[in-house]
Amino acid sequence: MDKGLLCGVCRALVEEVNWKIADADPKKVVQVGSFHLDQDGNPKKVVQKKYARSEVYLAEIFEDVCESMEDFVEITERDGRRLIVRKKARSGVLIELQDFNVTDSKKTENFKLYCNSLVGDYEEEMTAVFRQENLKSVESAVCVDIAVCRAIVEEVNGRIVDADLQDPKRVVQTGSFRIDPNGNQKLKQKKYARSEMHLSEVFDDVCQSMSDFVEITDVDGRKAVVRQMSRTNVPMDLKDFKYNPDPDHRLMSYCDSLVDDYEEKMVQLFTQEDLPAIESAVCGDLASACSGEELSQPLPTVLEKEGFTRLVQGKKVDKHGRPIPETEDDENEFTAESDSDLSENSDSEVDENSDENLATPESDNEKDEL
Repeated sequence: MDKGLLCGVCRALVEEVNWKIADADPKKVVQVGSFHLDQDGNPKKVVQKKYARSEVYLAEIFEDVCESMEDFVEITERDGRRLIVRKKARSGVLIELQDFNVTDSKKTENFKLYCNSLVGDYEEEMTAVFRQENLKSVESAVCVDIAVCRAIVEEVNGRIVDADLQDPKRVVQTGSFRIDPNGNQKLKQKKYARSEMHLSEVFDDVCQSMSDFVEITDVDGRKAVVRQMSRTNVPMDLKDFKYNPDPDHRLMSYCDSLVDDYEEKMVQLFTQEDLPAIESAVCGDLASACSGEELSQPLPTVLEKEGFTRLVQGKKVDKHGRPIPETEDDENEFTAESDSDLSENSDSEVDENSDENLATPESDNEKDEL
């Protein structure tokens, strides 16, 4: 599936539905609510609502909206951007497109196919968001699955790192518990972080964390879903981005949908350790939510706000989530554990030769610690 084309069809679908809403009779209304009678014989909570954005009218729109895709064509602008635009106006007049590179007309046969796929999978969800009146928020709500998938990958990998930092020595037994003819079991130990047991626990509630995320738009107009609150409970600095609040919890809804469909295969993929490969495997190959071009765009860098104390389970931590010792006994215990972790963890990603990781002791205590 061409994800760039799917995104273009999605935006064309939003434009088409909004036009049909705007074209409806503004005076026409429908009655909505409960038609049960109260004890006085009057209908309960029946109200009048404009027909244009009612569920009744939206259901009628979605029955045949994809038929209009035959009036669209894909063009490429001078800067290389691909867009799906009308080649024929709703009045039937052909639109002049000589200034654009128009894709082979045979490719437009896929527009209707992609549109039907979107409507078939998300009609109920789209009906809910099209009842709102802001075009940008509706377009964002319908086309946000790309960013949510990348946010899931980031969150799961973050939890794997957190588990490894909090208890790098924790292991689980894997293999067969059956006893062979010699009375032995084929068992082996594996680090808890990134094990199937750990990942199953992560996916049990990973979508709850979407409440800590927000959809943003950068200066180039690219959308992403990023944390508005760090894992150490520090607000993120989003002053350089436009962002959309998520009162309807649609990010969580998209996350739940992806996890429900692909959890078992995601668990298998996340046992690997290369984040870019995992992101491509999950969001590109598995869920078909992102194209290679979209995945090649780095996620925006969002920093923590200054002046806040990082906390995990009520305890102060550093930027990596490691506890900060508050007493001399805590410091000695933390130093011993850190030294043990460094000597035993052969998979550490720290580059010991990097100037960034060299520090000059400022006191005798720090010399002992280093």
